[in-house]
Amino acid sequence: MLISLNWLSDYCDVSELDPHEVASTLTHLGHEVESVDVIPPLPASILVGKIQSASKHPKADTLQVCQVDVGQDDDLTIVCGAENARKGIKVAVATVGTQLDKDFKIKVSKIRGEQSFGMLCSEKELGISEEHAGIMELDEACEIGKPLNEYFHIGDSVLDVSLTPNRADCLGVLGLARDFAAKTGRPFKLPSLSYPSDSQLKSTGSIEVSIAADAGCGRFSAFVIRNVKAVSSPAWMQDRLKKVGMRPINVIVDITNYVMLETGQPLHAYDARFLEGDVIKVRSATQNETIKLLNGETKNLHPGDLLICDGQKPVGLAGIMGGENSEVKNDTTDIVVEVAHFDASQIRKSSKRLGLHTEASHRFERGIDRFSIGEVSKRVAHLLSQCMEELGEPKPQFSSDVVEFYPNPSSLGKVALRLSRLRSFLGLSNVSLQECVNFLSPLGFQLLDKTDDRMLFEVPSFRRDIVREVDLIEEVSRMIGFEKIPYQLPRMNIAPNSENPLISFISKLKVVMAQLGLCESITFPFESEKLYQSLRITSEHPLWPRVLLENPLNEEMSALQTTQVPSLLNCVRHNRSHQQAGSQLFEIGRAYLDFSQYQIDTSKFPIFADWSKKEMHLTRRAQGEKERVTERTLLSAVLDSPYKKQMWSSESVKANFFHAKSLIQALCASFGNVDLQWRVPLEGELPFLHPGASACVSSN
Repeated sequence: MLISLNWLSDYCDVSELDPHEVASTLTHLGHEVESVDVIPPLPASILVGKIQSASKHPKADTLQVCQVDVGQDDDLTIVCGAENARKGIKVAVATVGTQLDKDFKIKVSKIRGEQSFGMLCSEKELGISEEHAGIMELDEACEIGKPLNEYFHIGDSVLDVSLTPNRADCLGVLGLARDFAAKTGRPFKLPSLSYPSDSQLKSTGSIEVSIAADAGCGRFSAFVIRNVKAVSSPAWMQDRLKKVGMRPINVIVDITNYVMLETGQPLHAYDARFLEGDVIKVRSATQNETIKLLNGETKNLHPGDLLICDGQKPVGLAGIMGGENSEVKNDTTDIVVEVAHFDASQIRKSSKRLGLHTEASHRFERGIDRFSIGEVSKRVAHLLSQCMEELGEPKPQFSSDVVEFYPNPSSLGKVALRLSRLRSFLGLSNVSLQECVNFLSPLGFQLLDKTDDRMLFEVPSFRRDIVREVDLIEEVSRMIGFEKIPYQLPRMNIAPNSENPLISFISKLKVVMAQLGLCESITFPFESEKLYQSLRITSEHPLWPRVLLENPLNEEMSALQTTQVPSLLNCVRHNRSHQQAGSQLFEIGRAYLDFSQYQIDTSKFPIFADWSKKEMHLTRRAQGEKERVTERTLLSAVLDSPYKKQMWSSESVKANFFHAKSLIQALCASFGNVDLQWRVPLEGELPFLHPGASACVSSN
């Protein structure tokens, strides 16, 4: 974002400061300045002149000999090659002795036999813009003989500031000025927001505003201005817009751009004669609806794209760009000005999908201050009245009734700050409560209440990024200076941390299972309800999957697993389909059970009686969450037939109950546990196992 220091000085005077000092202060505030472009002022010898005559050069077809009045006793003879040099226009004249740059000084010269006593300058030669197609034509209001610098304050410095996405308030010059003033203790002043006086207010007709429920528009205001001319804006406004990368168009469009760059609030002006029905509607686009925009592109829209419409048609893409069919033209006399607040996420989605990133969408995407919309409307009216007066044009007529849609007025947020917490966070023990108030007040935070350790602040509407105590701590640290926060290494305990016993146990389990001849499988912890049904597990069973995914990869992976039996059987099926029978696999993973949705009947399912206990791997906070899904770490294994393959000296052996039993005994024995109790499962306790060849094993 480009910032003119002359513009910044309107709200916080930095005129006597070195531009690099200003850049350093902004960077320390968190607004990194990437470059500083110092623009020297125009020499006093560049004057306003008027061409009294322009005749063809006798020896050159492309040159003209001009007589130019610069307020001196005699007119200056100047040879010029610009096609637009003609009698009667006011121009910028670099007189003899003017140093335009270090290698170019104006001297008396002879061009094709004709002496020339100066140069008629283009905007590029003066450093105003890159325009060099012809000489610069000045407004009639410029007085002959006056230094051009009185009308074009070229002397300036332009900073390229890289803003973080959370600081939407600094996408206007006012936001940066407020931060700079708070940091340096300089006075901060707001621009004039006075609406034209009562004597100028006239009932010029209003416009009806209609907002659809799904339009994502929290606040919308519109007002009519009549008898306005779309003339060129004053030189000072054009100069400021050019320096920050905006192309001046006319006074109406320039003011909307100027106010947006000043306040950070995008706005738009429509030619009132193209708005049918004296109505503005905000609605979502329909499928395959189209709109032709100001840049000449026609866009195909989707539902969710917001449109500004009149009584018959779309006239703008809300928050992004206006439509070509309501563009302000040179003959525009009546306009409707829109100042609105749109949902940031909707503007972001539309902007990205349509490939349209504009100055307006950039601001709406980051969130704008809906509380300031009334002040922005007044600022537009004030500037338009001021500019027309400066240009000698009749004052416009402003509608006395600003139409506003604001169905749900929001209130300002409140955030508390503890002094003890701030001191602990920053490592600064000498910060006082009053200093915190003094730091935050210039930033717009209003103190509501305080105790010896706690302050309650009302957050200004333009600081949407302040929602927590730590955000206020950051604001105080910005004002103190990050460089003043002491650098100190934390105290560290170098005693070794003991390994979590669960991790050690699982690692040993894997080793033992591998020693017993099984291979480890690793699968996704997702299954489908359909697969559980095929295992005869019903919705009344504790193993029925109750934790469903909102965005599953596919239908076969729609729920979190409650047992590893389906995944192991899928592994066996996969291996068999690839002619690999006799798989002996184990897997260690987690089961996810939502005990908040059902109670285990221990008489029917005693094996699951203690499954609702929280596991040790969970944090203390997680263990205290009553509604949290329970996680259980499971070891499961499967033995496929043949258990032993046919050899030259022996027949193949089918896997059976006793192979599994011996595996369990060997596993428990490796951990010193040989006291095992075996029982037959109750009916329906493990419905996927054969009732005559299954067992529940327990120890203590």
